[in-house]
Amino acid sequence: MKLSLIIVNYNTESYICDLLQDLMAQTLPTDQWQVVIVNNSQNDKLQIMTERFQASLSCTIIQSPKNVGFGRAMNLGATVAKGEHLLITNPDIRIHNPDFLKTLLNHLERLPNYGVATCRILDNKGIDGSEFDRFEFNEVFDIKGTAWFLGAFLAIRSSVYQKIGGFNPDFFIYCEDQDICLRIHRIGLPLVKINELSVYHKGGSSESGKNYDYFYRMYRSNFLFAYLHFDKQKFHDLVSEHYKKSKNNSKKYFYFGKIGLLAIKKYKIQQQKWLAIYDIAKRIKTEGADWLIFKS
Repeated sequence: MKLSLIIVNYNTESYICDLLQDLMAQTLPTDQWQVVIVNNSQNDKLQIMTERFQASLSCTIIQSPKNVGFGRAMNLGATVAKGEHLLITNPDIRIHNPDFLKTLLNHLERLPNYGVATCRILDNKGIDGSEFDRFEFNEVFDIKGTAWFLGAFLAIRSSVYQKIGGFNPDFFIYCEDQDICLRIHRIGLPLVKINELSVYHKGGSSESGKNYDYFYRMYRSNFLFAYLHFDKQKFHDLVSEHYKKSKNNSKKYFYFGKIGLLAIKKYKIQQQKWLAIYDIAKRIKTEGADWLIFKS
């Protein structure tokens, strides 16, 4: 087995069906690749909706005991994956090129020492959002060039994935891609982008919108990334800076609410963001940072 596509489902069944329909058209022989779906939703909707693909695709569904988050679910999927290369694939990815997997595999097999690879990941406007030159809070860690790849679509050799321990289970959602790319850098393996290929990524398919809960999840992971990888003093200064800034901004948007400006969507979103940052920074200052780690 050459390739294992691993997908995590959390209320994204319709997107997964669209992706599986794309995969039905792939020219790479089906005995060379498989699909592994880890179901973080506690129902049988995924099983029912994907049943029609089972006869044509090698598709394995693993039911997680509960919603264990993205990284832990990916690690669960990797335990049954048989491919030499793992394809970390978001459910809202679309692959329109029928030769995509064949071409991708050809590239990967010519890169015996790659750390992690990706292709162009295009949004609705055709803009590529696959790579970044800085980590959270503008940190570079003395890395030249690409710092990390978006986790919506990543290829990683199974042996490398096992060597680094897969995704860090300390994260529930967000920043796992930055963390794994940083650890790939630190073992001396390159990040490789295959510009010849592209996929489409809708984005945000498992989120209900940019509300307080969304920002709290995201910034909790951002601060966790800093806690794990920054030195103690830099992390302390970062928290203090964001505590002060978020406190001031929260007051500003409280005033906006008094004069009716929060009825304007962009102001409401900003208010929710700064409230989330303030609550996280305040809790770190009062309780320490260990609670940032996902322990469930």
